[in-house]
Amino acid sequence: MLETLGIPYTGSGVLASSLCMNKDLSKKILRYEGVNTPGWLCWNSVEDYSAEAVQQLGYPVMVKPNTGGSSIGMEKVNDEQELHSAVMRAFESDPDQSILIERYITGQEITCSILDGELLPVVGITSSSSEWFDYRAKYDDGGAEEVVVNLPYELDQLVRKTAMTCYKALKCSVYARVDILLSDGVPYVLEMNTLPGMTKTSLLPKSAAAAGISFSSLLDRIISCSLTERSKNKGVTVHVK
Repeated sequence: MLETLGIPYTGSGVLASSLCMNKDLSKKILRYEGVNTPGWLCWNSVEDYSAEAVQQLGYPVMVKPNTGGSSIGMEKVNDEQELHSAVMRAFESDPDQSILIERYITGQEITCSILDGELLPVVGITSSSSEWFDYRAKYDDGGAEEVVVNLPYELDQLVRKTAMTCYKALKCSVYARVDILLSDGVPYVLEMNTLPGMTKTSLLPKSAAAAGISFSSLLDRIISCSLTERSKNKGVTVHVK
């Protein structure tokens, strides 16, 4: 609607945001580009239920909305009995929503923030009381420890390459955040966020602060880059003070 009205907005365009919001489609694109992402199934209705397919995927698994966010509606499932009830709850809460059954991988969770095509310092995430980075760990005070991490050189280069491949393959622009799990030295991409949290204590601002970019300066850069990006699409020149 904003594009139709000619009103500039911050962040990625419609295509990138649509692709990244749909986990099934984005994971297919990333796998095609050679990026590691946990194995998954996408079910559009209860009729797609297949315990055998999940058995081949391997337990434990995560049941999550295909187009959700903030870890809302996600459940960790350890066996077939738990799977059936979790899937039923998922479809009952939103019958029109497809769901993902994704292989659960253990390891170090990190997030890579990208600003105007440049990777900011990598932040490591450790949940304080949750087994995984769930809604409470993300938003409760003290729910998780989030600090800049210094990875070994080769792993750091691999993580950087992976994050930028995601950014480019999914047509992102201006700013985004890539959530990754490191398992046995292999980065597995969990998802790409085109509208990451932007409070002063959110992950992207923390990463920017570690790069010496204040919160107000970060907002200024996002606005400036966004105006430039929108002008590219319209073929006009925008001067930003």
